[in-house]
Amino acid sequence: MKTLGKFKLLNVFPIFVVSTFGVSDNFSSFLNAEFEANHHCAVGITGVLCMPQYLMHNVKFKKNGGNWLWFQNWVREDHSYTQVSGGIFSLSPPNAAVVMAQGRLEDSLFPDGYVSVVSSTFLYLLDHPDDACIRASDISDEIGSRYNGSKGGAILCKVPLRSLKIYTRNLLAGNSPSDLKVDAWFNSSTNSNPDATQNIRYHQSGPDNISFKQGYSIPVIPGAENKYRLSLVNDGDILKDWVIEFNDPVIGYRWDEEWITLEVKGRNCAGNGLVSSQHDRRFIWSGDEFLNDSVWDSDGNAIHGACVASGNQPDDMPSKSCTTVQFDGVEPLQCPELCVSKCNDNSFCDCGTAQCFCKPGKIYKYVAIYFQISKLMLHHPLCSKALAAMTVPSIFVPLHGAARTELALLNIWDQAHQVYCPSQVRMHAYAKMVSVEHCVIGTLARM
Repeated sequence: MKTLGKFKLLNVFPIFVVSTFGVSDNFSSFLNAEFEANHHCAVGITGVLCMPQYLMHNVKFKKNGGNWLWFQNWVREDHSYTQVSGGIFSLSPPNAAVVMAQGRLEDSLFPDGYVSVVSSTFLYLLDHPDDACIRASDISDEIGSRYNGSKGGAILCKVPLRSLKIYTRNLLAGNSPSDLKVDAWFNSSTNSNPDATQNIRYHQSGPDNISFKQGYSIPVIPGAENKYRLSLVNDGDILKDWVIEFNDPVIGYRWDEEWITLEVKGRNCAGNGLVSSQHDRRFIWSGDEFLNDSVWDSDGNAIHGACVASGNQPDDMPSKSCTTVQFDGVEPLQCPELCVSKCNDNSFCDCGTAQCFCKPGKIYKYVAIYFQISKLMLHHPLCSKALAAMTVPSIFVPLHGAARTELALLNIWDQAHQVYCPSQVRMHAYAKMVSVEHCVIGTLARM
């Protein structure tokens, strides 16, 4: 969970968020700013499943007119299976509790009485029996223009919203994967028919065979009294290798854990389907691999995440407390017994890769620029020539110059070798941290 303090900004683009982006304390002078959810979700292979959570804690948002918040609504890929309208903006649990108890927050991002907002794509929320959610434009034209501009294309809710994600593998947009059917029962409803239903399209970042980032995502209302049933649109079973994730453990680390009740067609969820925000998510989001192979057993069953296909639910994530600890005092999950070489005081042994990495609050002084050729680039018809192999020496550069050096080297390489490929399949460079011996105290924004 990243925390921003007091800033004067012109634009806010939270674009590479995997799960939860926390914004705390007071934002002032937001005269020309707007929040853009999933700014790059339809560009190349960025964006993961494009359903991040933006939590606002004690935030004051001041702006005179214009658009406050914007969800994307177009696709710039070679297929239509891209979730560009995802993203959840919500008040933090304690701030939401104030509003839900009829209190008022001064200069809130939300109108009085509301605590969350999502794209109008998720129409099932409008069927909540207590009228908990409403189109922004139905409140007033002014409110409608704040969220997705004049379209009023957003849904405001009086209840919190959190993400529910399903990570898939080996699916192709070209094969038109099935929609996901989501049935919802609210407030411990015992009705045979769901209170609301929504079909969710398959999401894939980039063209077929380019990235591992694929699956389904939807905003849900947390609470054990709210039950969600997942199946395919033809009432088919959820595939055994699909990995399910609800919410984010940072919620329980910072405040109290949250719950939801899940029923997954074809699986027996442990605990009668009661799933905690602290549930197991080991080996989910392992860098560019997206999901580490350890997330499945030898038979291809998902053995990590929520409501696992194997039926043997792993323990929840280790407990932590972020209520009083400062950012640089939170220790990452580590497995020192896995690393061959002992990690130094500024680093830790990562459980997934069994390698030493710098601790939070520490950065690498140098990075090495490496070059990697996409497999598709070797034979792609739009490339000027096929490349069987190429070796480029790694170049060590100061960290603050890594991004600029990376782009410059790429341009020089392309010009010298007359390679003209689509951006999705071209050779790309990537920065790899050199050694934990170079860890120094500092902060770093994503390159």
